[in-house]
Amino acid sequence: MQKRQKMKKSLRILDIYGKKSIEHLESFLEQGGDINEKDGSEAGLLYYATNYRYTNVVEFLLKHEKLDVNSQDYFGTTALHVAARNGYMEIAKLLLARGAEVNLTDKEGETPLHNSILTMHCLELIPLLMGRGANIHARRAEEGSTVLHLAARTGEVKIYKCLLEFGADPDMRTFELRDIVDGEEVVTRSYSAKELYRKLYPEKIKEFEAAEREVEAKRNGYSPGERVGAVGGSRKREHGFTGAIEDSRNTGLVKPADESSPEKPSENKEKKCWADPKVKRPRLGKDLRNSADNREEQKPVVRGF
Repeated sequence: MQKRQKMKKSLRILDIYGKKSIEHLESFLEQGGDINEKDGSEAGLLYYATNYRYTNVVEFLLKHEKLDVNSQDYFGTTALHVAARNGYMEIAKLLLARGAEVNLTDKEGETPLHNSILTMHCLELIPLLMGRGANIHARRAEEGSTVLHLAARTGEVKIYKCLLEFGADPDMRTFELRDIVDGEEVVTRSYSAKELYRKLYPEKIKEFEAAEREVEAKRNGYSPGERVGAVGGSRKREHGFTGAIEDSRNTGLVKPADESSPEKPSENKEKKCWADPKVKRPRLGKDLRNSADNREEQKPVVRGF
């Protein structure tokens, strides 16, 4: 009972005096108060000081060696989660400097990086968190969404592009979920960030694809408008995350002409390309067809995203 009263007193101090709480908190701690005490929701002083954006109080608490900067509440939320989801850049920097763990997850599997995506300061928070080793491919627990899935869902191309620049994979898929609803199996299919923005924002597809091409171009050392793989060119386009876009537009597989090549040149002399006879395009045959098409078994209900 005594411990609960002390905790209530400390939170009452914070609630009454706000940013002017430091002197009263010092007295509380001098009288034996525990800096890491928690309330019924398992949230402590650092959590609330961060949530209220009392930067000076946060600084005061962080100076105490016994403070647990990675303390989590009932939902697994840390002070860094709170700072990230509210866009509190200054407090986030203070917490990270004190050793806040950037990849701790809450009960939903979200990291501070997940929480930062929906804030107006996310373009500042993303580099800050990535610079501290944030896992850009961390997944939410239930459906496996990454931060790039969240960015695609917002429709914000700038955020999407920023995450690509830090190595996010637009082809990474969520989990396929299976459940029984009213005695019927329901399947929620997996999806990539690419599929998500194409489904939700068809009017922005060109913007998203342009962002993908630009990031890959910089990564491979050529400009977005440069023709890669042209005859006489010294650079070669590597298959990256824009490969699916480019390859879907090609009708065949060709290589630049090379006099040393043993293959015969094609009849098209203007393009000076030769077709590699070893490369065969697969054809959909009986062996590639869905064998379940001819079955009389009941198929599960399949949902999109």
